[in-house]
Amino acid sequence: MVHARRSRPTHPSTDAAAAPAPGRLPRLPPIAADAHKGSRGAVVVVGGSPSMLGAPCFTAHAALRCGAGVVHLVVPRPIRTACLALVPSAMALEADAAGRWLKALSPEAVLVVGMGMAVSPQSQQLLRGLLGRGQRLLIDGGALECLAAAPRTRFPAARVILTPHPGEWKALATGYRITGDPLSPKTRVAAARALVQATGACVVLKGKQTVIDDGWQIGLNQTGGASLAIPGSGDSLSGIIAALWARGLGAFDAARLGAHLHGACGDRWTALHGQDGLSALELADLLPDLLHGLSEAGGPAAARP
Repeated sequence: MVHARRSRPTHPSTDAAAAPAPGRLPRLPPIAADAHKGSRGAVVVVGGSPSMLGAPCFTAHAALRCGAGVVHLVVPRPIRTACLALVPSAMALEADAAGRWLKALSPEAVLVVGMGMAVSPQSQQLLRGLLGRGQRLLIDGGALECLAAAPRTRFPAARVILTPHPGEWKALATGYRITGDPLSPKTRVAAARALVQATGACVVLKGKQTVIDDGWQIGLNQTGGASLAIPGSGDSLSGIIAALWARGLGAFDAARLGAHLHGACGDRWTALHGQDGLSALELADLLPDLLHGLSEAGGPAAARP
């Protein structure tokens, strides 16, 4: 991971000082000897649809494998049983139109919204309601499409993370009236920066060398490769970031370490099996070994075979 910190939270349109530089990976806080699941962070995954029930499950599974103590799945009733069968350690809440499930949420939980979510007036209303709660929120998948259709002006970077792939970035660019190229290695940092300027959020622009930018710091991830080009890979990344955020890291550090770990899972798989055959569930199952040593007493994870 390369990393740059600015002297002040500004975003010049082009400057060499904005280029990332080598930086140390953040470390997770230590786990207390008397820890319980309620003290290890809560993640609430909101999404899913009958044609995409796997997406929120990949997110929930990754959050659990990344050490979150409590994970809720908020999915439509028709897929709730199937989702629990895929992720039995999660707890399910029904995504009812009245939003009654919102009353069960802890204000300290990290909300992750959009994986497998169909874009509709109902999902747009849901996103507006979640944004109105003011708690930590990671926006991905269909929720990014909802945001692009009805763009908000500004978000606090410490409370909102956007995780677009290049196609979702282009939809957001249309909604927020920004320009750039999220695909070219020469312009990806500027593309992420433009979205940060427009939204105020912490942005994770996914792809080769994922860019993380919160308006104050930039990270350019160096792990990962073609083995991660699989269904559910981005959903898993969202779960990893959400778990790290819930466990005590700030938004930028959670995104930066999450991108590193996600890529390191791919590197580990490639070292053991080559670039083919990885699934999203198997990706997350590589996390505990990589997390070993990431407490304050340890060091960064290595992608050794």
